[in-house]
Amino acid sequence: MTAPSQLTQPTFWGYWLRFMLPWLLLVPILTTLLYQKRHEDAMVPLYQEANTLLGDAAKTIAYHIGNIKRDALFLAKYQALLDAAAGNEQDLTQVEHFFESFSAASQNYDQVRWLDNNALEKVRVNLVQNLPHIVAKPLLQLKAKRYYAIQSLSLAPNSFYFSPLDLNVEKGEIENPIKPVLRVTTPVFLPSGERQGFIALNFLAQSMLDAIAKITANSNVELSLLNKEGYWLLSSNPELTWAFMFNRPELTLAKLNPDAWQQITQDSEGAFITPEGLWDYENVQDATNTSDQDWKLVIRVPNDQLSKINQRSLLEALSLGILLLLLGGGICWRAAKSMRERDKLNQELTEQQQKLTQSNAALAESLQHLHDTQQQLIETGKLSSLGMMVAGVAHELNTPVGAAQVTLSSMKNECTKLQTAFETGLKRSDVDTYFIHFHEGAEIVQANLSRAATLVSSFKRLAVDRTREERRSFKLTSLVQDMLHTSWLRMKKQSHELEIDVDANIELNSYPGALGQSLENLVTNAITHAFEGRVNGQIKISAKMIEEQIVEITVSDNGIGMSEETMKQIFDPFFTTRRGNGGTGLGLHLTYQLVSQLLGGKITVSSTLGKGSVFSLTIPVTAPEAAELNLN
Repeated sequence: MTAPSQLTQPTFWGYWLRFMLPWLLLVPILTTLLYQKRHEDAMVPLYQEANTLLGDAAKTIAYHIGNIKRDALFLAKYQALLDAAAGNEQDLTQVEHFFESFSAASQNYDQVRWLDNNALEKVRVNLVQNLPHIVAKPLLQLKAKRYYAIQSLSLAPNSFYFSPLDLNVEKGEIENPIKPVLRVTTPVFLPSGERQGFIALNFLAQSMLDAIAKITANSNVELSLLNKEGYWLLSSNPELTWAFMFNRPELTLAKLNPDAWQQITQDSEGAFITPEGLWDYENVQDATNTSDQDWKLVIRVPNDQLSKINQRSLLEALSLGILLLLLGGGICWRAAKSMRERDKLNQELTEQQQKLTQSNAALAESLQHLHDTQQQLIETGKLSSLGMMVAGVAHELNTPVGAAQVTLSSMKNECTKLQTAFETGLKRSDVDTYFIHFHEGAEIVQANLSRAATLVSSFKRLAVDRTREERRSFKLTSLVQDMLHTSWLRMKKQSHELEIDVDANIELNSYPGALGQSLENLVTNAITHAFEGRVNGQIKISAKMIEEQIVEITVSDNGIGMSEETMKQIFDPFFTTRRGNGGTGLGLHLTYQLVSQLLGGKITVSSTLGKGSVFSLTIPVTAPEAAELNLN
């Protein structure tokens, strides 16, 4: 027993390794992809939080800048100021008091000034310890050499100049405590378009910086505001702020973290990761429309938060990877076991497959033979229907032809009488009698021959249509009338009635032979089956348009009706309720094929025992082309 065990064991483990090897290669890939996905999902909230905070900070700056612009324009368009600028010195005192009231109410401006076209201060109000003070005229200064004066005196109407944001300097020294100031100017224009200096506001920017800092007060991120040189205007580390004012060029982001600064200066907004953490930034240059204010809002998520996300994502990915390995090992174990059993059954399956192939070939041959037989029987049904039509027409022709023959024989006798009278002695009354009889006979002969010609024409159309199956345009009423000539005699002999209710405007582009044969099959079926043991049956053919291009034709009777079981099989080939009494079971099957395949429509039946049946044909006005049909 030892040898077989040694032979079996390697086979099992061989299968197991073959299945497990791809799994061993796939699981690390899946683990890596899962780690990346989990890491990305975990980073999304950080990016969203950073974008939200940046957006709030930018809105805060835009809000304060908007207020400054509004205040500057409000002062520049103050009517008393415009009057004073036009030369009314009495209004200057009113302007001073208005600026004083504005400064007291606003509390946002260290200085509120109006300077003339020479940059000489005309009105100046200083905010000292939250109280406004009007500067006396002798103390007003000429600011023509200041950088902002040149810029301000060239501004267009309703435009602004924003100075760099820095700290206020008094007498050459940085004011202590520090006072961040942003100087904003807007020109003053008279209604005539004459320039009259400009309004200058020294905005106390600490309120704006405090509002920005408050945005990140409850978060674990760092929010900074940098100028275009990379100096901090706002930072969570106060030692880094305003370094350019204290002559400390080494305290810039460009010097302390050049890689981060390089990426921040490349685009107006973006996000990236460095060893220091996640950075998200946005330029706020558009807030002032001034290149001097190329401020940059920067948010940094510390690296310790990123490390926690990495560790959590890695742990989840590794846990799932180990679980997949265990699960894959179990599945491969079962698969290897199944492969051993498969080898035993493989030969048996091959033999069964060979037998099945032989059986399929025999079945296909039998199916083809059955199909050929069915097609032959269908063609036989077509010819049988045509033969019944010929017999009906021949029988119908006997009446007009026989009547014409009898009338012609009578006319011949009258001619013989006239000739005899002419030889023995012709009278006026003999001639009159002859003419009367001749005219009557001629009318009878003409009427019967016309009737026979009509029957022959109808028969020719039906015969040609049914044998050639050519499509053409035709009136539905004409087709029904031609069809009736072939079936009316059988109905008349059995005392049945036929009612026609067909819209005379219905014109089809279809196969009249197929449609005529279908209707005749339905009428013949009603005569044969519906009125078994009955007389005075009623059949009705009606047709109407139910949609723009769809016609519904119904053939109904008041016969004995059908059971549910019969209706389920009514269109099956070779199904008949008159087996042994002349029924072949092909009439309605042939009708179903013609309607559903050649005419492109559908046929349905409804019936109630004792109350008759209704066959409904729904066909398109234009039959489908032969290439669109499935005639198998």
